[in-house]
Amino acid sequence: MSIPALQSDSASSVLNLIDTTYECVRSLQTLGYEVEQFAESENAIKNRHFQSYGRLHQKNRLSCGKITGITPSKCLDISSLNLPPNITLADPHFHKPGKIDLLLGNEYFCEFLRPGQCRVPNSQLILQNSVFGFLASGRLNVTRGQSSRVIQCKLIANLEDLHKDMTKFWELEKIEKPIKSVEEEKCEKHFLKTYSRNSDGRYIVQLPRKKDPECLGESKTSALGSLNSLWRRLSKNPELLSLYRDFMQEYEALGHTELVTDNNEPSTSYYLPHHGVFKPDKTSTKLRVVFNASALSSNGLSLNDIQMNGGLTQEDLFSIMLRFRNHKFVFSADIRKMYRMILVDPQLRDLQRIVRKNGENDTVKTYKLNTVTYGITSAPYLVTRVLHQLVKDEGQCFPLPATVMDSDFYMDDVLTGGDSLEEVRELQIQLIRLLARSGMELHKWRTNASNLRNCFSFKVLPSPQNTKRAVLSNIARVFDPLGLLGPVITVAKIFLQRLWKLKIDWNDSLPEREAEEWERFLNSLHSINQLCISRHVLCEFPEKLEVHGFADALERAYGAVVYLKSSAGERNCVRLLCSKSRVAPLKPISVPKLELCAALLLAQLVKRVLCAIKLKINDIYLWYDSTIVLAWIQHEPWELKTFVANRIAAIQELTKKEQWFHVSSGNNPADLLPRGLAPEKLCNNELWWTGPSFLQADFPVPMSTPNSNDDVYLSELKTSKPIFLTINAKEKELFIDCLLSVTNSYLKLIRVMSFIFRFIFNSRNPHSLRSGPLTGDELKVASEYLIKEVQVREFSKEISALKKGNSIPKGSNLRNLNPFIVSNGILRVGGRLEYSNLTDNQKHLIILPKSHRLAKLIFVYFHLKNLHVGPQGLLFAVRQKFWPIHGRNLSRKIVNDCITCFRNKPVVANQIMGNLPAERITPTFPFNVCGVDFIGPLFAKPVAQRRITARKMYVAIFVCFVTKAVHFELVTDLINEAFIACLKRFIARRGKKFHCLFR
Repeated sequence: MSIPALQSDSASSVLNLIDTTYECVRSLQTLGYEVEQFAESENAIKNRHFQSYGRLHQKNRLSCGKITGITPSKCLDISSLNLPPNITLADPHFHKPGKIDLLLGNEYFCEFLRPGQCRVPNSQLILQNSVFGFLASGRLNVTRGQSSRVIQCKLIANLEDLHKDMTKFWELEKIEKPIKSVEEEKCEKHFLKTYSRNSDGRYIVQLPRKKDPECLGESKTSALGSLNSLWRRLSKNPELLSLYRDFMQEYEALGHTELVTDNNEPSTSYYLPHHGVFKPDKTSTKLRVVFNASALSSNGLSLNDIQMNGGLTQEDLFSIMLRFRNHKFVFSADIRKMYRMILVDPQLRDLQRIVRKNGENDTVKTYKLNTVTYGITSAPYLVTRVLHQLVKDEGQCFPLPATVMDSDFYMDDVLTGGDSLEEVRELQIQLIRLLARSGMELHKWRTNASNLRNCFSFKVLPSPQNTKRAVLSNIARVFDPLGLLGPVITVAKIFLQRLWKLKIDWNDSLPEREAEEWERFLNSLHSINQLCISRHVLCEFPEKLEVHGFADALERAYGAVVYLKSSAGERNCVRLLCSKSRVAPLKPISVPKLELCAALLLAQLVKRVLCAIKLKINDIYLWYDSTIVLAWIQHEPWELKTFVANRIAAIQELTKKEQWFHVSSGNNPADLLPRGLAPEKLCNNELWWTGPSFLQADFPVPMSTPNSNDDVYLSELKTSKPIFLTINAKEKELFIDCLLSVTNSYLKLIRVMSFIFRFIFNSRNPHSLRSGPLTGDELKVASEYLIKEVQVREFSKEISALKKGNSIPKGSNLRNLNPFIVSNGILRVGGRLEYSNLTDNQKHLIILPKSHRLAKLIFVYFHLKNLHVGPQGLLFAVRQKFWPIHGRNLSRKIVNDCITCFRNKPVVANQIMGNLPAERITPTFPFNVCGVDFIGPLFAKPVAQRRITARKMYVAIFVCFVTKAVHFELVTDLINEAFIACLKRFIARRGKKFHCLFR
């Protein structure tokens, strides 16, 4: 396959190449990177070692963030090579690890080659001449005494991702509840829409897809190659071969796969390569066949590439194990072949095809997998989601296991229990029956009812290697989700951070000092294997439960630990629940701030514990030996600087101030976390396993008195300086003008003014502070204040005259409104509605000055409130509360200036008039061509007669078409005879020869 020329982002700064678009990204997906597309162009490539150029004419080039890893992986020894002295290498440092800047497609590679080739004596290295210089290729001789073995591996290790994961050890990180992604939401909707059940109750699901399966390429060839490779390996190991045959025959016998008899390939299919995973320590299935749905098809896409990942729908192992420690009697079990108990929709089974044979020389047959298959991206989501759906469908008949399946299942394992054997037995029976409704079966039962050993233990088998990679691997081998070995793990984390600062490579050996220290730590790690931690954390018949949390920090690390205290009468039982530690960040940070981070970590950990254990907790105590942090917690966040304020706000959101208490450093078990502890010393440390001695008794709650005079404590408090303002009348007017110019919203203006009044009130009354949302009274006072101040400025003469009892000055716009001043000082309209049933605010409207900005803001507010009403409707809306001077003109201006109204104003269609008739434009005598129409009725009474009621009269109008002359005739009625009489009178006056057109 030909890969187009590929340029990394780092090469652009070295070679100054201009990237251009190109419609081809398929071939680069095999590299596992997203590729930006560029067009074609012509670029010159200049060798950095000598003045010669290679030129790319119309070559397709693609850009990505990274081409491949460091090449070679380690420095090669070329001291024994006899390189010719008269040649110039394209890369003089080819033997040293370095980044790849430019990758040339093999269809262009030969264009850069030049005549000339030589072989380095006594080696397999060949030097080929090119436009860039001599290229070194071939194989270096292996040192005598060493052997090499070629292994094909389909794994690409990205050390950059590993670096990012490692930095999480010392970042200031929070414990957060994950939020569902958009893809997970789509998976949930897809499952609810497509799942079903067959007659046996087994669930049938569809694979959630984000792309159409038709986009997959041919995959059978790759599956056949994988099958042949598998059989070559199995033929060398008869034990594995026997286990493999037994597994596949059982797979077929259970109906989990079926033979494909049709030789015709469907339009859409995908073949899953498979291989065996052998685990000799397994008690049931030592060899399990795993299917690879990530194998690429011919176009670079795999089945996993087109699927959505819904994630796990179960609780995390931390919460499950915490609840597991609450029960007196517990049991664990495993769902037999849980994945294969869930069927896949028959329409999609062609996407789960496999090829297999019973012997190395037998015929290859094609099968379809009928069930959910491990190795598929969506498989974990589907199986866990089916368990939840089973509870919804059948849980009402089995109330006990319904809660267990929602909270105490981790994948296909259940960890649960109860406080009595009868309860546990009933739970077991109902759980078996509930799972049987969907064709599932539990096995591998284990319980503590008949087992003397009821504790947690650890099994640590460290690797003897002393590289940085081996250090990380040994730390990861200690599986401790609850943090019970927190002080020991902290030592390892701090050591790993030291190696990080040394900047040694992952595969390099440790320096001598660090290697000796790590070897001592590994040797002491074996003592953990003898450690036995009590599983049950409650006493017999507990009457009171308390949660006690401790936190501490030093320069190197910080952490938090939580204990559960149960009391029954005079008996108290204190047990370690969990712990969490973090290494201090690489960037130096003060110890008080690290202690604050530890307090936040404790608050988050306690919150998580309370949500997980689901017990009724009577009291919560949070202990700390840092008086500075305790003093900060008693403050409001706004009183502190940003770093401290943000974390104090989070702590106060998760906990209460009254729950924090002071403890001496000697009684603080969390002090062991940042200091670290050797494994052999941890096993017998009573302070760590049972907490301080005062927890064993009913202790009085101590009161913490923070040292408020500490310099560090005071340095994080915000300092406030008094500001004195003196405002005269002129500045008051300027203040109103500035306030009106702040915003274009009348509503926002009122709210700003309301907050100003609230600030004034709180400053004058510190013991009765107002807070929360603005009230209606506050908004009303602010509105009346602004209106009154504007009226005082605009109607000063009128207000002065009214206060003196005089009449309004002549020429004033308010003279006809009969204004008066109400008790709050606002000028209102008098009017003539005193005796109406309207309210006083409706009868006497507030007067607004013309063209003032406040009046404009009020008009704009009502215009928007009434959905861009027209001028007349706007004026009507405003006049429900206000009486604006010249309001009609102002309403027209507001509507005309509104951009929204202007853009949406409909265009009136003007009809094109037709041609005038010939009678209108042909010269002739008056009334030769005329039209007639009537107006009326009019009421008239004869003058000569008395006591006669008025009669209806009509007027006939004769209009000349040519001269527009008009002739009126009085008509007494609308009957034919009356009009004929009228027409005779018109003819007698104007002549007989005419054309009359009637409307």
